[in-house]
Amino acid sequence: MVDRPADTPTAAPDSQHDLQERMAACMGQEGWNGTKLDNGVYDYTYTEEQRSAFEAASAGCLDRIGANLPIDRTQAEWQDLYDFYLDTRDCLIANGVDLPSAPSFSVWQESDHTWTPYETVRPDELGTERFLSLTQSCPQTPSG
Repeated sequence: MVDRPADTPTAAPDSQHDLQERMAACMGQEGWNGTKLDNGVYDYTYTEEQRSAFEAASAGCLDRIGANLPIDRTQAEWQDLYDFYLDTRDCLIANGVDLPSAPSFSVWQESDHTWTPYETVRPDELGTERFLSLTQSCPQTPSG
């Protein structure tokens, strides 16, 4: 049996709520306190000078909470998620967001499923209100 530090995650967060709560706790430990919005998402405010420190803390927290652990899905489940992302991308474009082309399903698979339609959407550029409006109209993750 491999010895693991007690705080090493063994499973990815099991829901968007779980992810948000784990991230908020971790980010708080890193000195980044977010404001919980009505939709359960935490909003963080930082200056341009703080951007790289915020992004480093965020990336570290994603690793520490297990958000980057592999997810076990069937081929059909991956296809459903990809289709959901394509629908979300279409929704964002219909709402005036300029986005690059989506990768093909096979390219997305080869990239370890890393593309999401929100990867280039910048809340700090859109403003919190506009970003929240978009996430209501065009969800970032499937419900359920």
